[in-house]
Amino acid sequence: MQDNGALRAGLLIDSNGGPPLRDAIVQFADGRIKAVGRAQEFGSVADSALTIGNIVMPGLVDCHAHPTLFPDRRPFEEQLQAPDEMLALTAIRQLTVHLRSGVTTVRDCAARGQTMFWVREAIRRGFFPGPRLQLAGRAITHSGGHIHWAGGVADSAEEIRRHVRVLVAEGADVIKLVASGGGTKGGIPYLASYTVDELRVGVAAAHALERPTVAHARATQSIENCVDAGIDAIAHVEFLSPGEIVDMGNAGAPTGLPKLDVRVAEKLARSNAFLDLNPQSSGWDTVVLLRRKPELTCAESEQLSKLERYFEHFLPVIGALRDLGLADRMGFGSDAGPFDTEFGHLEYNVHLARKAGLSPMESLQAVTRNAARLCGLHDRVGTLDVGKDADLLVLDADPLEDEQNLTRVAAVYKSGVRVV
Repeated sequence: MQDNGALRAGLLIDSNGGPPLRDAIVQFADGRIKAVGRAQEFGSVADSALTIGNIVMPGLVDCHAHPTLFPDRRPFEEQLQAPDEMLALTAIRQLTVHLRSGVTTVRDCAARGQTMFWVREAIRRGFFPGPRLQLAGRAITHSGGHIHWAGGVADSAEEIRRHVRVLVAEGADVIKLVASGGGTKGGIPYLASYTVDELRVGVAAAHALERPTVAHARATQSIENCVDAGIDAIAHVEFLSPGEIVDMGNAGAPTGLPKLDVRVAEKLARSNAFLDLNPQSSGWDTVVLLRRKPELTCAESEQLSKLERYFEHFLPVIGALRDLGLADRMGFGSDAGPFDTEFGHLEYNVHLARKAGLSPMESLQAVTRNAARLCGLHDRVGTLDVGKDADLLVLDADPLEDEQNLTRVAAVYKSGVRVV
């Protein structure tokens, strides 16, 4: 397939943070960006450049997803009764939806067994088009802990080390550790799970094999534990503490309300950790669905009220972290797959980032440049810079004006090849 060419855009957003370029060209060869600039600088290339849509920007990067799961509100335990073949087919479907929406890179943040390693191999062999994948394989957790169903249970330092080594041997690009409870049956999201010392073992083992770490951390104490352990990216970061219980209205475990702990937040700001934020997965798909309905049942009204209340608490937490200078270290991932969280709607997270107080450009960088940096892929994707992979999202309207314009996809290129 052809991986050479040039696109002309009425507006080019390179995601580096500067003003967009008007009437611009991005030229690519052998799958990589060769040149970026104003059309007047390109001579005959500008005359032959393809014009598909009005806007050209980097392909989106989803730094947190679970493609083997289907968002039909069933508990993990029920979904995972399916054989590996069904999980693989589910992943193919979800990744196809994501790619068509402009997502060209996905970090899978936990799957059962070796399913996602084989899905990636199928993409590499050209069996079907899909995003670039960065895989965690099985999340490492304690007995009965969140995501224990994936097969990564480790209850001692030696078991943690062994799991890291096995995962890397199987092809894991990143090591995921579970630092708090979550939506798994019996889990308590506002309680920490692995201790600082246990997390440090995982970090040391991963770093010894040149793999970064990401940790599931919803509880305030778990966030601090991750900072102390040197985790590279901390996921969720909801600052949940014991207290009032709010049923999120889906199949997940009840949780507390987010409440910023200033001391821990300032400690987080002083660290080098990236924030893998996933507000969509707190029930936003259901909020959107219910708000569109002309009439609601009593149960639906109650569910909507609870979810809206949760976001009223969570979004100010994100805003406060932004005000502490963390915007450049915030990646927004969909966490799509579990419960109600759909693939193909990364724009929901851009919308929620803006509601939390991030600027339009910061919100866009959260699903491009920053998400790529969080994944350690910033030398390849996330911005339109010479030498990077020609992952391009072509839109009909400006996403800086309205994040909903991210849904107006005209074309998608992965490594210079048009895939949508």
